Amino acid sequence: MAVFLHDFDRFLAGYDLDEALWVALRDVWKRYDMDVEPFFELAEGMKWDLHKSRYETLEETEQYSYYAASTVGLMLLPILVPNQDEATTRQLRQGAIDLGIAMQLTNILRDVGEDLNRDRIYLPRTMMRQYGVSEEMLQQREVTPVFIDLWEAWRVEQSSCMHGHGKPIICTHLRVESRSRQQLFSMKEFLMQHVRIDMTSSRSEHTYRPYKKESCWQNYKQSDSL
Repeated sequence: MAVFLHDFDRFLAGYDLDEALWVALRDVWKRYDMDVEPFFELAEGMKWDLHKSRYETLEETEQYSYYAASTVGLMLLPILVPNQDEATTRQLRQGAIDLGIAMQLTNILRDVGEDLNRDRIYLPRTMMRQYGVSEEMLQQREVTPVFIDLWEAWRVEQSSCMHGHGKPIICTHLRVESRSRQQLFSMKEFLMQHVRIDMTSSRSEHTYRPYKKESCWQNYKQSDSL
């Protein structure tokens, strides 16, 4: 990560880097009105994974989800729907943020068992306590009634993000055929309906809040990179 951030700083400063990654990114930078901030925010999410393995509140988990997934949508918006007016861009950004959080919440629910193998629990402790699910119970890999209650509550949260701003706004503006748009946004909904609760194997089958008070970019400038 330290190497990437160092090279990204040089890239932003206008240095010509020979690696294919930077050559391709320079071409994208010239063609589209790219926003630098999501790149640093995605790196912030990676930093969290290096140093953080437990989450206290749902808001904290959603913040991680923003860093890990919403940022990707924000990176792609200038390419997928370029040259939009300010109001439309604001709506699209909100849709990308909501959809990214919803997708990451789905991934978290799907990967409970795999994350346990890595000593990571993204389910917030406040929700676990609310539904009577302890970390020890998760480690036992048993699908209990209280875990199913937690699972269903998590699905409600995921669904509220999925059906908030994300789907209708992005579908309206994506330059793809109607059938393809529907298929794109049906995948995660299908997964939520059919994913299996299996914590014994390696893989278990809102409105955006201003998470950061300071720019992640500025935070990286002021602190040592990983």
